[in-house]
Amino acid sequence: MDKTEVDLRIHELIKTYVLSSGLSNSELARRCDVDRATVGRWLKSGNISRNNLLKLCKVLGISQATFFEVIELPKETSTFYKKKKVVITKIESLPQKDAALLSAIDKLLS
Repeated sequence: MDKTEVDLRIHELIKTYVLSSGLSNSELARRCDVDRATVGRWLKSGNISRNNLLKLCKVLGISQATFFEVIELPKETSTFYKKKKVVITKIESLPQKDAALLSAIDKLLS
């Protein structure tokens, strides 16, 4: 996952957690000890310092570990996952007469 993907994922998570908290930007700003405009920038751009992200996690009642665990993009978005799924589908659709091919694939993957 490249930096852009990580930044986009962090931005998405910030918005999701903030919106689900039910707290206003003003209240979040007060609790995080930042300006309300700063919270607005977090929500608009996703740009947030590590220190402020840690404050935000604390205010929202989520552990830093929980936040960073979900930074990983879902496997479904990776090229590897897509190719893997295509190969699995092809293998699953092999007719019985191609058992030798299936054995060869198994040997190749072992």
